[in-house]
Amino acid sequence: MNTRAPESVHPGELDPCPAYFDAGKSAWVLSRYEDVMAALRSPDLIQTDFRFQKKRTDPSPETRSLLISTLTAERLTSRRAALERITRLAVTRLPDRGVCDLVADLIQPWSVAITMEVLDAGWARRPAYSFLARNAPGNLTASPASSGVSGLLRSKAAGWLLRRMFRGPAAMARRSLFLGLSQTLPAFLTHAWLTLLQNPHQMARLRLDPSLMLGAVEELLRHAGHVQTLYREATAPLMTGKALIAAGDRVILQMASANRDPARFADPHRLDLGRRVVSHVALGAGPHSCAGAATVRVLASMATGAFLARWESVRLCGEVSWNRGPTLSWPVFLPVALGARPDVMDL
Repeated sequence: MNTRAPESVHPGELDPCPAYFDAGKSAWVLSRYEDVMAALRSPDLIQTDFRFQKKRTDPSPETRSLLISTLTAERLTSRRAALERITRLAVTRLPDRGVCDLVADLIQPWSVAITMEVLDAGWARRPAYSFLARNAPGNLTASPASSGVSGLLRSKAAGWLLRRMFRGPAAMARRSLFLGLSQTLPAFLTHAWLTLLQNPHQMARLRLDPSLMLGAVEELLRHAGHVQTLYREATAPLMTGKALIAAGDRVILQMASANRDPARFADPHRLDLGRRVVSHVALGAGPHSCAGAATVRVLASMATGAFLARWESVRLCGEVSWNRGPTLSWPVFLPVALGARPDVMDL
């Protein structure tokens, strides 16, 4: 039974229960870890939107292979010095002992710079990349104020620009890479850092012991992943738990609920950066896994480590604004007060 006030959580964060058919939504609802994981490992589900209208297949094996080859550990390692330099510069540009918005002043511009480095984009293209990051279709990091007619026009213009900028045999892979690094990564990072700010003892623990970082990122993905719910349609019969999902049936995967399933994770609503997270579904699984999962982990670790090393005192100093949709949930305004350690003032 859910122990938290329903109005305080996204529907995807409700405590898991056995699979059931929701007559109002005409869809199966899967929220337990084992049920969601079984569905994600199935090749017989296709992507759709929350209205179950727009359907599309997952990237082809060729596209996924190209994406994964672009995001190999070796490629990131060869660029690590440049990526770390970009990250250090981003965190040191924040005002010392001042107030700032971590989203607009750090995470968004940093993600654009990182994206350009990975994609070998010339710096003359920065205005175009910044525009795309703010307005690309799906605009994961856009604020609620970007909706409406003007927001729709910017989104259409960004869609045209996205197609113009990424053409050729590798267009789909590069486009997916751009969207993942400039939107998905900052959306997760914003939610993760808010979670650290809301758990100052855990943040202090990570600052004192950076060796926890790799495991901490896994726990933050589990606890603060921005993908709350996914929508799919079955193309063939699928058995999960005691539910027999027929071909053509609609399926709702409550990802955040699965990541807080007490049958899988002890005390699941508690953030524990020392927790050994064997697996979670924040980055999908099987044919529905994120091709850039390794990159998300590396860059989130890099940014979080640099930020904590630079700023000893970080606290929320205002109301956080959220963008909550049927699929995703992430902060779009994160006001903080900062104070640096004396020994890193001139980093």
